[in-house]
Amino acid sequence: MSQAGDVLIINNPEEPGGVEFGIEIVNGTMTMTGDFDTAVKLSLWGGNELDDGSADSTEGWWGNLLENETQFKMISKTQHLLRSLPLTSASLRQIEEAVAADLDWFLTSGIASSIDNIRATLPAPNHVRITGDVKAVGSESVFSFTENWQSGVGSEIVAPGIVAPTPVAPVTGVSVVFDDTNSIEGAADQDLGFGNLFTVMLWARPDHTSSNNVIEIGEFLGGAADRIRVRISASDTTGLIDAIVVKVSSPTVPDFKSWKWDGVLAIDEWSHVVVTWDGTTIEVYVDSVLATVTAKTADLVDVVGTTQRTIKVSEDETYSGTLHQVAIWDTLLTETEIARIYNAGVTGVALDVDSVLYSSSAFLQHWYQLGLDPADIGKDYGNGTDHDLTVLTNLDASDITNDAPGVE
Repeated sequence: MSQAGDVLIINNPEEPGGVEFGIEIVNGTMTMTGDFDTAVKLSLWGGNELDDGSADSTEGWWGNLLENETQFKMISKTQHLLRSLPLTSASLRQIEEAVAADLDWFLTSGIASSIDNIRATLPAPNHVRITGDVKAVGSESVFSFTENWQSGVGSEIVAPGIVAPTPVAPVTGVSVVFDDTNSIEGAADQDLGFGNLFTVMLWARPDHTSSNNVIEIGEFLGGAADRIRVRISASDTTGLIDAIVVKVSSPTVPDFKSWKWDGVLAIDEWSHVVVTWDGTTIEVYVDSVLATVTAKTADLVDVVGTTQRTIKVSEDETYSGTLHQVAIWDTLLTETEIARIYNAGVTGVALDVDSVLYSSSAFLQHWYQLGLDPADIGKDYGNGTDHDLTVLTNLDASDITNDAPGVE
């Protein structure tokens, strides 16, 4: 039964000028008849083309038509944060949380069974794109909106129910260029916080110019044994440097696993490479897709230890190309998390805090955003014990480039 204050969304597309809202009342129950675009739009913004998120267009929001005083005007959590948070990739997590909160009524009212894959990205200067999936029984609707980001530059104002963020390391569009002659590594071995369970992530753009058939891109090394190597290699199937080789060692048996994935990389293009080890099996994801192993030159059973190691990029065997990020977790990232990080690209997911579809920040031991700080190129932004890469050979700020995943 309707009560004072209820808002009834009327579905009348046949009337001239009528609008299909996608929801109607059937036997007293709200029922989905189309997609959810209009309902999502009304929930996140005003549902009015005049309401672009700026302060002077609040009158355009449908819930404020009878309000003249600013302090009594209502806005959504999403719109509130778009007006108050700085326009940075670190703010995107809060926007996604606010979207989920503003759309929660879909679930509590029963008109939707789930709301998934909520993502906020920065498609253009001063704009935010919000996408997601709304599922009802027997139906699924994908929404996508791009709106102005009217953010402030002073203190952050946080809407009720949204917790103010802890400052985190920014994700940035810079990388480091390696040319077969330069390298970066830690100054000494230490306990790096991972052993027989790990995920290694690389954003890499290899090129053709290496003088070696095998390029070392990342080495976690405490001697010939008990090391993990992720290499970009010449492919057996194409002859190009477009394969991935992963070698895993125990404290007593060097390279007891040596597996290869042929032809999985695109030369001179960015690839998101994720390697996982669960104690038995190595898996490799390229651009969030699980790759098929093509060769196992060593496939013994052993256990990776937790002895002292350091981290090296292009030191023992050189790397030629561009490298954006290296990250190591002492857990297995899920396929959902891998896809979330890949799809975000350079505008990114701040890996050191949990966010929508990513919950492994507590396991992030090391995170290198190479070149983010020109004075400290190998700074460790992870949540484990810092292991900064401070030994640089033929490498300095002049090797930093604005080339990065998703940057044209």
